[in-house]
Amino acid sequence: TDSSNGVTPASVEVDYVGLHIGLSVDAQAVLAKSGFVQAEQLNTHVENQDNPHQVTAEQVGLGNVENYGFASDSEAVAGTLMSKYMHPKNVAEAIKGQAVTQTGDQEIAGVKNFVTMPTVNGVPLESSKMAIYEASGVGEVGAKYQAAFNKDNMKFVLIRVGNRVDAFVRCNLSDPTKLNNNLVKVFTVPTGYTLSTKITKGIWNLALTAMQY
Repeated sequence: TDSSNGVTPASVEVDYVGLHIGLSVDAQAVLAKSGFVQAEQLNTHVENQDNPHQVTAEQVGLGNVENYGFASDSEAVAGTLMSKYMHPKNVAEAIKGQAVTQTGDQEIAGVKNFVTMPTVNGVPLESSKMAIYEASGVGEVGAKYQAAFNKDNMKFVLIRVGNRVDAFVRCNLSDPTKLNNNLVKVFTVPTGYTLSTKITKGIWNLALTAMQY
Protein backbone atom coordinates (compact mmCIF):
# COMPACT_ATOMS: atom_id res chain seq x y z
CA THR A 1 0.00 0.00 0.00
CA ASP A 2 3.12 2.28 0.13
CA SER A 3 3.16 4.25 -3.12
CA SER A 4 6.24 6.38 -2.31
CA ASN A 5 8.14 4.69 -5.04
CA GLY A 6 5.41 5.50 -7.50
CA VAL A 7 4.12 1.95 -7.78
CA THR A 8 0.40 1.64 -7.51
CA PRO A 9 -1.85 -1.40 -7.69
CA ALA A 10 -2.99 -0.27 -11.08
CA SER A 11 0.57 -0.29 -12.40
CA VAL A 12 1.27 -3.86 -11.29
CA GLU A 13 0.36 -6.66 -13.69
CA VAL A 14 -0.69 -9.73 -11.73
CA ASP A 15 -0.64 -13.08 -13.53
CA TYR A 16 -1.68 -15.30 -10.59
CA VAL A 17 -2.93 -14.85 -7.11
CA GLY A 18 -2.36 -17.79 -4.78
CA LEU A 19 -4.07 -18.11 -1.42
CA HIS A 20 -3.08 -20.73 1.15
CA ILE A 21 -5.17 -21.26 4.23
CA GLY A 22 -4.08 -23.73 6.88
CA LEU A 23 -7.01 -25.54 8.62
CA SER A 24 -6.94 -27.91 11.58
CA VAL A 25 -10.31 -29.68 12.14
CA ASP A 26 -11.72 -32.76 13.98
CA ALA A 27 -13.29 -34.85 11.21
CA GLN A 28 -15.51 -36.84 13.62
CA ALA A 29 -16.78 -33.66 15.23
CA VAL A 30 -17.64 -32.32 11.79
CA LEU A 31 -19.51 -35.56 10.95
CA ALA A 32 -21.32 -35.48 14.26
CA LYS A 33 -22.57 -31.95 13.58
CA SER A 34 -23.62 -33.08 10.12
CA GLY A 35 -25.99 -35.75 11.52
CA PHE A 36 -23.61 -38.71 11.81
CA VAL A 37 -23.29 -40.58 15.15
CA GLN A 38 -19.98 -41.40 16.76
CA ALA A 39 -19.36 -44.98 17.97
CA GLU A 40 -19.25 -43.93 21.62
CA GLN A 41 -22.55 -42.10 21.32
CA LEU A 42 -24.14 -45.10 19.57
CA ASN A 43 -23.01 -47.55 22.27
CA THR A 44 -24.27 -45.28 25.02
CA HIS A 45 -27.62 -45.00 23.30
CA VAL A 46 -27.92 -48.74 22.69
CA GLU A 47 -27.19 -49.55 26.33
CA ASN A 48 -29.71 -47.02 27.59
CA GLN A 49 -32.64 -48.99 29.03
CA ASP A 50 -34.57 -45.95 30.22
CA ASN A 51 -36.69 -45.79 27.04
CA PRO A 52 -35.05 -42.61 25.65
CA HIS A 53 -37.52 -42.45 22.73
CA GLN A 54 -40.53 -42.83 25.05
CA VAL A 55 -41.92 -45.74 23.05
CA THR A 56 -45.23 -47.06 24.43
CA ALA A 57 -46.41 -50.68 24.57
CA GLU A 58 -49.31 -49.86 22.26
CA GLN A 59 -46.91 -48.56 19.60
CA VAL A 60 -45.22 -51.96 19.34
CA GLY A 61 -48.36 -54.10 19.65
CA LEU A 62 -47.96 -54.97 23.33
CA GLY A 63 -50.84 -52.99 24.75
CA ASN A 64 -52.26 -56.01 26.60
CA VAL A 65 -48.94 -57.28 27.96
CA GLU A 66 -47.96 -56.35 31.49
CA ASN A 67 -44.46 -55.08 32.17
CA TYR A 68 -43.42 -58.11 34.21
CA GLY A 69 -40.09 -59.85 34.54
CA PHE A 70 -39.52 -63.62 34.43
CA ALA A 71 -39.93 -65.85 37.46
CA SER A 72 -36.98 -67.74 38.88
CA ASP A 73 -37.16 -71.54 39.17
CA SER A 74 -37.93 -71.32 42.89
CA GLU A 75 -40.68 -68.75 42.27
CA ALA A 76 -42.14 -70.96 39.55
CA VAL A 77 -42.20 -74.01 41.83
CA ALA A 78 -43.79 -72.02 44.67
CA GLY A 79 -46.51 -70.85 42.29
CA THR A 80 -47.63 -67.87 44.41
CA LEU A 81 -46.63 -64.80 42.38
CA MET A 82 -49.00 -63.08 39.96
CA SER A 83 -46.54 -60.49 38.64
CA LYS A 84 -43.99 -62.68 36.84
CA TYR A 85 -43.88 -64.43 33.47
CA MET A 86 -42.80 -68.04 32.96
CA HIS A 87 -40.27 -69.33 30.45
CA PRO A 88 -40.08 -72.99 29.31
CA LYS A 89 -37.38 -73.98 31.80
CA ASN A 90 -39.19 -72.90 34.95
CA VAL A 91 -42.50 -74.18 33.61
CA ALA A 92 -40.82 -77.60 33.47
CA GLU A 93 -39.47 -77.12 37.01
CA ALA A 94 -42.96 -76.24 38.29
CA ILE A 95 -44.52 -79.31 36.66
CA LYS A 96 -41.73 -81.55 37.95
CA GLY A 97 -42.35 -80.47 41.53
CA GLN A 98 -46.15 -80.56 41.56
CA ALA A 99 -47.41 -83.16 39.06
CA VAL A 100 -47.14 -86.86 38.34
CA THR A 101 -45.14 -87.24 35.13
CA GLN A 102 -45.23 -89.99 32.52
CA THR A 103 -41.64 -91.12 33.07
CA GLY A 104 -39.12 -91.20 35.90
CA ASP A 105 -39.32 -92.21 39.57
CA GLN A 106 -41.48 -90.14 41.92
CA GLU A 107 -42.76 -90.35 45.48
CA ILE A 108 -46.46 -89.50 45.76
CA ALA A 109 -47.92 -88.48 49.13
CA GLY A 110 -51.50 -87.97 50.30
CA VAL A 111 -54.78 -89.69 49.48
CA LYS A 112 -55.58 -89.91 45.76
CA ASN A 113 -59.15 -90.95 45.03
CA PHE A 114 -59.40 -92.66 41.64
CA VAL A 115 -62.99 -92.68 40.36
CA THR A 116 -62.08 -95.47 37.93
CA MET A 117 -59.91 -98.52 38.53
CA PRO A 118 -56.22 -97.88 37.61
CA THR A 119 -54.41 -100.52 35.59
CA VAL A 120 -50.81 -101.76 35.46
CA ASN A 121 -49.75 -103.10 32.06
CA GLY A 122 -53.42 -103.38 31.17
CA VAL A 123 -54.35 -105.35 34.31
CA PRO A 124 -56.74 -103.66 36.80
CA LEU A 125 -55.40 -103.17 40.31
CA GLU A 126 -56.99 -105.02 43.18
CA SER A 127 -60.07 -103.38 44.65
CA SER A 128 -62.07 -104.10 47.81
CA LYS A 129 -65.30 -103.48 45.91
CA MET A 130 -67.42 -106.61 45.50
CA ALA A 131 -68.79 -107.66 42.11
CA ILE A 132 -71.32 -110.49 41.73
CA TYR A 133 -72.33 -112.46 38.64
CA GLU A 134 -75.29 -114.86 38.66
CA ALA A 135 -76.75 -117.29 36.14
CA SER A 136 -79.28 -120.11 36.37
CA GLY A 137 -81.11 -122.71 34.29
CA VAL A 138 -79.79 -124.58 31.26
CA GLY A 139 -79.75 -121.73 28.72
CA GLU A 140 -76.00 -122.11 28.14
CA VAL A 141 -76.11 -125.89 27.79
CA GLY A 142 -76.19 -127.35 24.29
CA ALA A 143 -79.75 -128.13 23.18
CA LYS A 144 -79.18 -131.88 22.81
CA TYR A 145 -77.83 -132.13 26.37
CA GLN A 146 -80.35 -129.98 28.24
CA ALA A 147 -82.59 -132.95 29.09
CA ALA A 148 -79.77 -134.39 31.19
CA PHE A 149 -80.12 -131.57 33.74
CA ASN A 150 -82.76 -130.46 36.19
CA LYS A 151 -83.16 -126.90 34.92
CA ASP A 152 -84.87 -125.75 38.13
CA ASN A 153 -81.89 -126.77 40.22
CA MET A 154 -79.05 -125.13 38.25
CA LYS A 155 -77.30 -122.12 39.79
CA PHE A 156 -74.00 -120.34 39.09
CA VAL A 157 -72.70 -117.48 41.28
CA LEU A 158 -69.33 -115.69 40.97
CA ILE A 159 -68.17 -113.20 43.61
CA ARG A 160 -65.13 -111.06 42.89
CA VAL A 161 -63.28 -108.98 45.47
CA GLY A 162 -60.09 -107.49 44.08
CA ASN A 163 -58.28 -110.19 42.13
CA ARG A 164 -59.97 -113.05 43.96
CA VAL A 165 -63.00 -114.81 42.48
CA ASP A 166 -65.08 -117.33 44.44
CA ALA A 167 -67.37 -119.61 42.45
CA PHE A 168 -70.54 -121.24 43.78
CA VAL A 169 -72.06 -123.81 41.43
CA ARG A 170 -75.13 -126.03 41.77
CA CYS A 171 -75.49 -128.49 38.92
CA ASN A 172 -78.19 -131.17 39.23
CA LEU A 173 -78.19 -134.06 36.76
CA SER A 174 -81.54 -135.75 36.24
CA ASP A 175 -80.34 -138.26 33.62
CA PRO A 176 -76.51 -138.49 33.23
CA THR A 177 -76.83 -141.04 30.44
CA LYS A 178 -78.07 -138.31 28.11
CA LEU A 179 -74.61 -136.72 28.20
CA ASN A 180 -73.23 -139.72 26.28
CA ASN A 181 -69.96 -139.45 28.23
CA ASN A 182 -69.30 -135.98 26.78
CA LEU A 183 -67.81 -132.98 28.59
CA VAL A 184 -70.56 -130.39 28.37
CA LYS A 185 -70.35 -126.68 29.02
CA VAL A 186 -72.88 -125.73 31.66
CA PHE A 187 -72.07 -122.07 32.43
CA THR A 188 -69.75 -119.49 30.85
CA VAL A 189 -67.35 -117.46 33.00
CA PRO A 190 -67.74 -113.81 31.89
CA THR A 191 -64.97 -111.28 31.27
CA GLY A 192 -63.64 -109.89 34.54
CA TYR A 193 -64.05 -113.13 36.46
CA THR A 194 -61.47 -115.34 34.74
CA LEU A 195 -58.11 -115.93 36.39
CA SER A 196 -56.25 -115.38 33.13
CA THR A 197 -57.00 -114.79 29.48
CA LYS A 198 -55.01 -117.97 28.81
CA ILE A 199 -57.66 -120.09 30.53
CA THR A 200 -60.55 -121.03 28.26
CA LYS A 201 -63.96 -119.71 29.21
CA GLY A 202 -65.54 -122.98 28.16
CA ILE A 203 -64.44 -126.27 29.68
CA TRP A 204 -61.67 -126.07 32.28
CA ASN A 205 -61.24 -129.84 32.82
CA LEU A 206 -60.71 -129.31 36.54
CA ALA A 207 -61.20 -132.33 38.79
CA LEU A 208 -64.10 -131.71 41.18
CA THR A 209 -65.53 -133.69 44.04
CA ALA A 210 -69.33 -133.76 43.97
CA MET A 211 -70.99 -133.71 47.36
CA GLN A 212 -74.65 -133.53 48.25
CA TYR A 213 -75.68 -130.63 50.47
